[in-house]
Amino acid sequence: GIPRGHTVMFGGFGGTGKSSIMAEKFVMSCIENREKMIIVLNEEDAQSFRQKVILSIMWNENKERINRKAMVNNTLTDEDKAKIRRAIKRWNDLLGGKGKESLIKVVFMEKYVMKDLEKIVRFWANRGYKNLLIDTHKPSDESEHTDRWITFVEDMKLIYRMTRKNAGGLNLRTVVTFQLADNAIRQKYLDFEAIAEGKKAKNEASIMYIFRTAHADEKKGEKTKPLKCYKNVLNKKTNEWEKEYFTMEEDETYYLLFTPKNRFGESNDIGQPVLILKPHFGMNHFEELGWCIVPNDKSHGR
Repeated sequence: GIPRGHTVMFGGFGGTGKSSIMAEKFVMSCIENREKMIIVLNEEDAQSFRQKVILSIMWNENKERINRKAMVNNTLTDEDKAKIRRAIKRWNDLLGGKGKESLIKVVFMEKYVMKDLEKIVRFWANRGYKNLLIDTHKPSDESEHTDRWITFVEDMKLIYRMTRKNAGGLNLRTVVTFQLADNAIRQKYLDFEAIAEGKKAKNEASIMYIFRTAHADEKKGEKTKPLKCYKNVLNKKTNEWEKEYFTMEEDETYYLLFTPKNRFGESNDIGQPVLILKPHFGMNHFEELGWCIVPNDKSHGR
C-alpha cells in the first residue's frame, strides 16, 4: 500500500472512468481496512459518485451485480432493488447513519478554491481522517495566475504541503484524479507529455498513474498486430511463477494503466510493464487481467 504522507496522481482522458476506478480501488480499500477518509468532489455531483460506490459495495462485499442499463432506464427488477437497498444501507452506515461514527466524509465543492479546500481538509484531518480523495483536480476557480497550467501546478504544490508528514503537513494518504490533455489522446505510450503544460505537477507526486482505453489495433483482429499480453501463474509442479500469454479480444473494452513515476518501485521507463484492466461496468469492478509492454514511440503518432 501507499504510505501516509504521500500523494498519488491518477490521470485519464475525459469521460473514461477515473472516478469509477477510484470508487472501487481507493474507496473500497479504505472501507475494507476501516480507515477514515475524506472525499472531495468538485466535478461530478455527489449522487453520481455515490452510485459508483454502491455498485462497488454490491460486488466487493456481497458478490452481487445488476444491469447498469436497467438502473439508467428505470427497469430494475424487485431483486435488483433489494440488492440496491442493501448496498445503500451499507453506504449510509459508512457515512455515520443512526448515530454511528462516520468512516467516510463526502464534501461537494461547488467552487473549487484552494483556501476552502485546505480549510475542509485540515478540519477533518484533525479529527482522525487520514485518507483524502480529490476528484477531480483542476485549476482552481480563484487564482492569481493568468495561465491555467501555472495554477494547476501551484495548486498541486499546496496539496502536497497538506499531505506531507512534516513541515506543517497533515500526514495524509492522498489520491488526486486529473484529466489528461486532449491533444495527447492519440499517444499510445503515455508519459508526462500527456499532462501537457502542467507536467511540472508531477514533482509533487510520489506515484503517478495515467490510463487510456486500449486501441483497436492493439487487440485481436484480422489486420492487427495485437499487444503481447501475459499474466503470472503459479506452476504447481515446479512451484515457480510462469508467464501465461493472451491477447485482448477485439469486441471487449480494456484499460491500459501506465506508471510514469514511482518513488517506491519501477516506472515504465525502467522496466515496469503496463497493467491491463478489464472494466465490468455493471458492478463498477475493474479486473486486473495481466501485463503488456507498449512500445515507447516518442513521435506519439505525429
